[in-house]
Amino acid sequence: MLHLRWLGMEQRGGGLYDFQRLELDGRAFLCDRSRRHVLAAHISGTWDDPAPATVVPFYFQEALGGSHTLRSFPHFRFRGTRLLSLSAEYRLGLLPWLEAAAFYDGGDVSGGVEALGSMGYRDSVGVSLRWVSEDDVILRGYVAHGGEGWRLAASGSFPF
Repeated sequence: MLHLRWLGMEQRGGGLYDFQRLELDGRAFLCDRSRRHVLAAHISGTWDDPAPATVVPFYFQEALGGSHTLRSFPHFRFRGTRLLSLSAEYRLGLLPWLEAAAFYDGGDVSGGVEALGSMGYRDSVGVSLRWVSEDDVILRGYVAHGGEGWRLAASGSFPF
């Protein structure tokens, strides 16, 4: 699956917040006939282009960190006007309702002074155990390691 979207934001009556955004989201899955072994990959990116003399408000900037990107870092750890995120997973079905996964996450945020906390490309590696139904993940727990140490967390959805 590949999704590309162009968005525009204009502050009503003119003002400091006026920008265009290009978003990319690509996902690929490769599995055997039994669907017991799955390789999953995800790439996403956003590129914000503020109009002259305007900015992208921090609350509209995309972020890396948390249960979906760079899982060894807290939610919203890195934020900026340009973002690139990569994730790869090997998923193994242990039982019809239980799945284990090993994953790698990587990403970079840039955008001048707006790039909060970014110091170049960051990555995480880890493992996950998931309670699944036929359609979705009911609960997943994971442990991940990255540049700021270890993180143990739980969530209620697939990371991608």
